[in-house]
Amino acid sequence: WVLWRNWQDRTAPPGRDSYLQALELWIEGELDEAAKLLHRVVHDDPHAVEPYLYLGNLLRRRGDAERAAVLHRGLTVRPNLDHEVKVSAGLSLAEDLNALKRWDESGEVLDTLLRSATGRSRYWRTRFAQRHGQGNLPEAARTLKHAPRHVPERDREGFRRAYASYQLDRALRHALAGEAG
Repeated sequence: WVLWRNWQDRTAPPGRDSYLQALELWIEGELDEAAKLLHRVVHDDPHAVEPYLYLGNLLRRRGDAERAAVLHRGLTVRPNLDHEVKVSAGLSLAEDLNALKRWDESGEVLDTLLRSATGRSRYWRTRFAQRHGQGNLPEAARTLKHAPRHVPERDREGFRRAYASYQLDRALRHALAGEAG
């Protein structure tokens, strides 16, 4: 048992326990402690990918989208990253830019993900937020309308309802403004 445990300790990735502990703290709602621990993990292992990705997401949720964007942009340009990780980093970067109200930049990032991320609900939610934030309400509505054709089955009805609600809100705003059409 001792030999097996020593071998396991040597083969375990550095910082893995701290990383898992940080995720547990996040789930428990201890965001400040989770952020501190994730900072330590990425400091100890600068080549790690997942901790950078989640640290950026946590920073954005805590209101520091500027630092999150820096982390996520850094991930998008790393060589030799798995395609799925690059897509996740790109979507996170677009969400950061939306939080910063940098709508055009977010749109550019989403355009680069067009071929590889349109099957993800997260892509369509982020694209909707970007177009709505730009004030391009017809395109925002079209985004919600077209999403159900691309997203997993479990999310289709949610997008259909969001589309109906969004169109109803738009019609109500026009009616209140006296626009009969």
